[in-house]
Amino acid sequence: MDKERLLEYIRAHFTVSGEAARLIVNIVEYVACQSEEEQPMLLWALLDGTIGIDRDELLREANIRRD
Repeated sequence: MDKERLLEYIRAHFTVSGEAARLIVNIVEYVACQSEEEQPMLLWALLDGTIGIDRDELLREANIRRD
């Protein structure tokens, strides 16, 4: 997972407040520590409905293979 690429993409394309930005960084950091098999499901489960990013976009920008 390319967490820096994903976070940069989120910063560039979505309006996120300071508190929400910290939560998103923490979520991405947590997911990056998980197994590669768990990352796609966890990332989507934790960010679905938060900032308006869709699943394919999220996985593409995180450089995660699609299931």
